[in-house]
Amino acid sequence: GNSLLDIIVFGRNAGKAAAKRAKEVELGEMNLDHIAAYAKELEEAGKLLDDEKADINAIFKKYVPQWAEFEHTVAEKRRLYLKKKFFE
Repeated sequence: GNSLLDIIVFGRNAGKAAAKRAKEVELGEMNLDHIAAYAKELEEAGKLLDDEKADINAIFKKYVPQWAEFEHTVAEKRRLYLKKKFFE
């Protein structure tokens, strides 16, 4: 019951806000520049991954600086979970 009421009330409010915003938005010239930029990113990523010396861990560490810390945190949480689950 309450979920249906929420959908109706908040859906109506969201629709009204979207309609108001649509009246205020001024559209620019349409183009496909974002597609060209994305294609360039894919090409550069492909060159990086096609390199014979490519190492996925090195790539992660270069492009995701927190990767090593995240990897350690996950490993530690896994270790603690398994210790508690099987040895306590």
